[in-house]
Amino acid sequence: MNVIELLINSISFGISANVFMFLALAYKKYNYPSLKYFISSSFLFLINTFIAILNNIFEGFSFGMDALIYNFNFASVIWAIFLNLLFFRTFWYENPLNKITIIFGVMITMHTMGSIMLSYLALGFENTLFSDLQRFEELTYLGELSYNLEIFGNLSLMLSFYGLFCILGSMILIELQLKSRISNAHDENIKKILKRMRNGNWFFILGGVVVGLNRNIGLILLTSGYAIMYFSYLRGGLFILQEETLRRLIIMDSIGLLKYSYEFRKFASKESKDDEDMDILFTGALKAVSSLLGELTGADQELKEIRLNKMNLLVGRTSDNQLTLVLLVDKSTKFFREAFSQVQKKVLSKIGDYEPNEIFNQKISSKLDLLIQNSFGLGE
Repeated sequence: MNVIELLINSISFGISANVFMFLALAYKKYNYPSLKYFISSSFLFLINTFIAILNNIFEGFSFGMDALIYNFNFASVIWAIFLNLLFFRTFWYENPLNKITIIFGVMITMHTMGSIMLSYLALGFENTLFSDLQRFEELTYLGELSYNLEIFGNLSLMLSFYGLFCILGSMILIELQLKSRISNAHDENIKKILKRMRNGNWFFILGGVVVGLNRNIGLILLTSGYAIMYFSYLRGGLFILQEETLRRLIIMDSIGLLKYSYEFRKFASKESKDDEDMDILFTGALKAVSSLLGELTGADQELKEIRLNKMNLLVGRTSDNQLTLVLLVDKSTKFFREAFSQVQKKVLSKIGDYEPNEIFNQKISSKLDLLIQNSFGLGE
């Protein structure tokens, strides 16, 4: 039994379990579909470390079973990192899938299919072709193997390098996104959190390279990177990556009267000298939405989006068709649409009875303030 490897895997399991439980609670609270990317990723890491612990404790697995565990763990790590990439992209893009991520998804799928084929062959021929081998990793000692085993070993080695390329590619894409976000951030606290996440990501990248040379050191780097990156992010707040682009959320009645306005001032990235320009944009937004109220009548509750100058407007209506909600953002993202949808669904339960043509009173406004802060993760 490799005690050091068992200890590292046990620590990794504890970290993964904490991340998974936190995200499960967050999903129960916010119910945002995009969180499924992150939850699925953390679950794969959790299963991976659990199986690794079992593999450390019970070293008597057959060659075929050992090959199955090895390939599953490798493939699950690749998918977990790819899901993390998709999750982070929801903060900055309308759709996490683009040409690059689709290509990576296809490449990872091909790696998974290759892993399944190798595992199937290992299980099918473990009592014949692989009868002299106990551990799947023994295939790396190509000089001591027969010709047929050497071919199989070469295929396994090529698949491992291919998988490593997929891991590093996904991590580099995350690195580029974090670097861009740091350069655009105006809040120093956010910058510090992002820099810690970036450091953790580099530990992860380095660990992915070193693990092929020294398994224990590589696992230490991978575990350290995972802990630094994700605990920094989770401690910073679930929506720390997006809040600077939020501007304002307004509620209007059916005739276009402004009933409520919430300004994300302390989360805005612009300085006070831009307030006048923002007021002009805000006035233009009100006019644009007022002109569209006629188009939003009826039973269709589909979220609409308007591009106004350098600002995007997400527009929706309450279930009674009496109130129109508008979220003003610098850039529309998948997560913004999901958060706005939650506010749209819950707003009626917070305001109760209200006068159709009057601005909301202080009590209603306070409830709405709290709803918005919680929905966008800004009140944590």
